[in-house]
Amino acid sequence: SNSFLGVINIITRHAILDKGTTVKTNLGSDGLREGFVRYGNSSGALDYRLNMAYRSDNGFDGRYDGKIVRLLNSRFDYQANNQDNMVMKAGYSAGPRQMDDTFDSGVPNHLSHTFSQYQQIKWRHVSAPEDEYSIQAYHNQLNINDSYTRTDYPIQWDAGTSSDRYDIEIQKLKRISPKLRYVVGASYRRDQVASKLYFGTTKPFRNRIRRLFAHGEYHYSKSTLLNLGIMYENNDITGVDVSPQASLNYRFTRHDTLRIGISKANRTPVLFEQYPNEAVNIPGYYNQLVYKGGPLNNERITEYDIGFVGQHMQNKFNYDLKFYYQEIQGLINIKSSTFADADGTADYFGNFDNAIIRGVETGLNWKPSTHSKIHLAYAYIDISSTDVTESYSTAAPESVLNLLAMHNFPYGYSGSVNIYYRSSMKPLARRSYDPPFMDPYTRVDMRFAKQFETGNTHQTLAIVIRNMFNARQHTRLKNNVDRGAYLTYQVKFN
Repeated sequence: SNSFLGVINIITRHAILDKGTTVKTNLGSDGLREGFVRYGNSSGALDYRLNMAYRSDNGFDGRYDGKIVRLLNSRFDYQANNQDNMVMKAGYSAGPRQMDDTFDSGVPNHLSHTFSQYQQIKWRHVSAPEDEYSIQAYHNQLNINDSYTRTDYPIQWDAGTSSDRYDIEIQKLKRISPKLRYVVGASYRRDQVASKLYFGTTKPFRNRIRRLFAHGEYHYSKSTLLNLGIMYENNDITGVDVSPQASLNYRFTRHDTLRIGISKANRTPVLFEQYPNEAVNIPGYYNQLVYKGGPLNNERITEYDIGFVGQHMQNKFNYDLKFYYQEIQGLINIKSSTFADADGTADYFGNFDNAIIRGVETGLNWKPSTHSKIHLAYAYIDISSTDVTESYSTAAPESVLNLLAMHNFPYGYSGSVNIYYRSSMKPLARRSYDPPFMDPYTRVDMRFAKQFETGNTHQTLAIVIRNMFNARQHTRLKNNVDRGAYLTYQVKFN
């Protein structure tokens, strides 16, 4: 749900892959202090892994945005028999975070406190290879305690929020024939958010999402693969949404494949966009800041793409090239209107903008030897927008490049260089006196490491030099990473 301009794919490791004890620490510039401990083991049919970590830093230079994070998470894999297995995960994270006036001039420097937790359980039954069904349920929670006295109003400002998500999903995967397999499923999700400041009440607001999905994969021939998918959703905010997808992969040489695709997706408004009621209310004074302007529609995107993927030189060189065209309708943003209160204006959300995005993305990987690897990624983007509420047309750099070179030297030494580049851009949410454009920016990071064995341990000592030439970018966020360095030490007990 709400996969719009990108999807994050997280692949987790089975607990059995992390047996033993691993200890790691990072110490470096800007108050960086990190400690990490992992322990994994097995007991009969149960494999498990426990992680504990502590992280702290002073934040960006010139800002009051340091943080401390304490976290604990776990994974348990239980193989009941040859057909049934269960995965259980749980985690906890908490700590203080410094807050400043970068986004709101009335905010004093102060501490907020964040707490989050999650639980997930998944049962999987395998009747035969590629014939299985699964059911999973999860819950995650985020609480933010953020209270302070504003510098522009003589009031105590409570920006605390509490949110929960509950989700349950069932899925069936089956291969019908050597050419055809499919997956179908259904899920139910409930999101719940409470905030006195943003909704004008302590009552929680909820959104329920009912979802059905299906996807088929058909091998028309040895060189041709067809994918068709559809997702049906019904949510409390915008009602019914349908997201179809189709793609064709054609292998035109032994090592090269052509891919053509078309897809549609939706982004449902979040609860604050749909039900805002933010106001300043003190004796003798009332000022509405954000109010509900009316029902919102989904943001909608249609994408057409064509790409090429290839592997050559016995997989020592591979490439991925994609051209895409996206039509986006109903971008949600905030707009001011006349309002009968203290200031005479207030903001509201609406579907104000449309945009067309054209772009090219490419990735190259080359292994000149067994000890070296070079990765190059480049993206070009061109945006045309109605620009009613924001300058979307210039809100992304035309060019972004990343070059990574790694080499393993004799005697356990290794090194890498990472170069990041982006062209100029005009950031969103800029103030009238901010520079109209951010200049092009190039950053270089380097890493040197030494691995060695001592007794029953495997150890790594590394130094990382970040932003080696101290490149600067001038933005409202002041999110500059200064030149700095940190030391990493890791020991794994076999």
